Amino acid sequence: MLKTVYLNQKKVPVPIPIKTLYEAIIWIEKHLLRDTQSITRIELDGNLIDFLDEPESKLCAIKLSKSSRLDIQIDSVQEISIQTIDAVRNLCVVMERSLKPLAVKCWQSEGDKEKPTGVSTVEEDLDLILDLISHVEILVRERVSIRNIQLINTQLQHEFEMFRRSVEQQSWKVVAKVLLQKIEPSLGELNHELSMLQNSIFENFAEHKGHQTKLG
Repeated sequence: MLKTVYLNQKKVPVPIPIKTLYEAIIWIEKHLLRDTQSITRIELDGNLIDFLDEPESKLCAIKLSKSSRLDIQIDSVQEISIQTIDAVRNLCVVMERSLKPLAVKCWQSEGDKEKPTGVSTVEEDLDLILDLISHVEILVRERVSIRNIQLINTQLQHEFEMFRRSVEQQSWKVVAKVLLQKIEPSLGELNHELSMLQNSIFENFAEHKGHQTKLG
């Protein structure tokens, strides 16, 4: 059973029997985290654990012993959320600037077997945006409404699949249409909704802080 846990490099004794990583996470979230904090990184015996994407059953299967070294990084939900949203918004702006020139290049490349320069970059950037949005959803979904973000995320995932299929088929004119008629408008909508979400996060945490002050 786990004897100690390291929170932001500070050693904390574990006063109850904890046998699995899942039990450790639940205990830490319930007893050691404030409402405005979240676990952002987990290392077990020097190995990074991708706990956000792992099912509960897999976390339950990871056994802990008294010799286990469990390192937990906790951060402010507000700060991490705002930083992540800023990163997505900046990436959206950069992508929007590049889509029209790339669409023209794709349109002119119809019939070519070679992938136009810039297509791979769009694939990588879209993949990153979708990953970051999922991360934001996990952080703030219990604090603010993210319905519009979720709808755009689903829409963008569908458009990304259309883009990938067209690239695989080397249908460069279709790729150009997807870029301009689908992905570009969605990125604009996403940027706008993320700006609104940032405002909601600031307001939510300000209200929470004010409530705590009154209680104190």
